Amino acid sequence: MLHYATVPGAFDVAVLVSGDADFLPALVRTRQRGKRVAICSLRNSASSSFENAEASQLLGLARLKDFDVLWLDDHVTKLVTPLHPTLRRQRPALLCWLRDALLGHVSELGGAASEEEVSLFLSQIGLGESSALAFVRHECGSIGAFLDEHCAGQLTMRRMMGTAVVQARGATPAAIRDARRGRDAAGGSDAGADADADAGDLGEALLAAQSLLDDDD
Repeated sequence: MLHYATVPGAFDVAVLVSGDADFLPALVRTRQRGKRVAICSLRNSASSSFENAEASQLLGLARLKDFDVLWLDDHVTKLVTPLHPTLRRQRPALLCWLRDALLGHVSELGGAASEEEVSLFLSQIGLGESSALAFVRHECGSIGAFLDEHCAGQLTMRRMMGTAVVQARGATPAAIRDARRGRDAAGGSDAGADADADAGDLGEALLAAQSLLDDDD
């Protein structure tokens, strides 16, 4: 906010979506640079300084902001779509069904799939006007959180050499390697495979050891 306040024509009004009083100095500096300031916050989490006229006087300003505080509490019904009562009853069964479907899909791939492959699979499952991927992200926040909450002991996500891999118990090292490298690359030319041979051997050894440790748990 402060950086762009010094850039000509970058913005006219700075909107702070927070209730933290630590931002007061930034608001002061922004107004000193000729920009108008607006504040959006929640009543129960906003500092009283945002509404307190004395705070502005202590900071040497006639006004700390150029508009009344926009309380998000007053607009929450427009910002959040309530869950339909029928979906509350269907949610547990739907999450279990998605868990089983995802477990079957990963098993078909040899016990391992990249996060991109899992995302694509879930996006192709239609749920009304939405998709299973959108449902999982809405309900759990992320695929990783969905696996932790609903697939514990069956599917786990690990980051391997920069790639997130969803892995089932007993996944073969070859399947983990293919998920990590990408199946198109894994099925590519022998020349490409030879170029990665040294690094691949080390990686496969590490992945194989990890799988053995998982099976012992």
